[in-house]
Amino acid sequence: MKNMNSISMARVSMVKYGLLAAKMAISVGLVVWIATQMKIGDAFLQLSMISPTVVVAATAVIALQMFISVVRNSVTLTLTGSRLPVRQVGVNVLVGAFFSQTMISFVGGDAMRILGLTRRGLPIRTASAAILLDRTYGLIGLLLLVAVCMSALVKVITDPAIRSGITLALVMGFSLTAAFLMLGRLPQSFRDLPRFGVIADMASVSRYCFMRPGASLLILALSFVTNIFNVVVVWLVATDLGASVSFLSCLIVVPPVLFLSMLPISVSGWGVREGAMVVAFGYLGVASDEALATSLLFGLLVLAAGLPGGLLWLLEQHRYPPGGKSSGGAPPANTPAGDVADGVGIPVS
Repeated sequence: MKNMNSISMARVSMVKYGLLAAKMAISVGLVVWIATQMKIGDAFLQLSMISPTVVVAATAVIALQMFISVVRNSVTLTLTGSRLPVRQVGVNVLVGAFFSQTMISFVGGDAMRILGLTRRGLPIRTASAAILLDRTYGLIGLLLLVAVCMSALVKVITDPAIRSGITLALVMGFSLTAAFLMLGRLPQSFRDLPRFGVIADMASVSRYCFMRPGASLLILALSFVTNIFNVVVVWLVATDLGASVSFLSCLIVVPPVLFLSMLPISVSGWGVREGAMVVAFGYLGVASDEALATSLLFGLLVLAAGLPGGLLWLLEQHRYPPGGKSSGGAPPANTPAGDVADGVGIPVS
């Protein structure tokens, strides 16, 4: 039995490192391809000309975005019947932001956020549900932003293949999200089937979305705002680098670029974001070196914003060791027995 477990763990490690190598190869390949297609030196020259005032302003916008993310995470926790002090939620958000940039993709950051919540006393299922819900609402907010601007986007993007690709990605994103949400409407008898354990867990998570509609709408609104702030940062950087683009133009083309960069096929979106940004801004008449410099600086600013999370993670290793006592995952004292969903303190509506 031990040998079988060792073999299974070895296979999992091989797959994990194989995916990591593939993502790194894609990112490096895309960066090399972009560098060969344009004068990469011009892009770095553009970066050296950025105004310190704009860097400070963009950093302030990202900081405000982080604050809204903390509020969103706090409200999301209430959907699962849990509460944590805002300071603890803020630390967890920053740690997740750091590992999203250093652990290949947002998946690594989400895993660290789940770990952080369990160290603060939440059950693993509750922590996983809270982070999955937060990620789902964030994706919906981005999809809605793309959908709102879709009619204007198809007028800007003249290539039929690109328009079809964006439309298909948008439809698939909404379809998968809708399918996940509808799992919460599955009858209990179906969720209890032993062969559908994963579906049952997903259904239990999606049910939270319908238990408190007001909180769900607030989280969705906050997700929408955080995605708009990304557009603000790109617009500030692009205009200071000399690109003649309006905020409305950036609002049309930037969300699809960020959506594509979320695909787990590269290292934290590097390479994919740069290529998509050059193409998208090209339709707005922006020079390739300016578009590339904009994307690079945006990525560096986001990376820098997450660096404090690494320091906080190191400082918190002793404060919240694994297996710490519960600080918010237990069912509320006034919740009657039998009215708790999945054992995490959710009153069944």
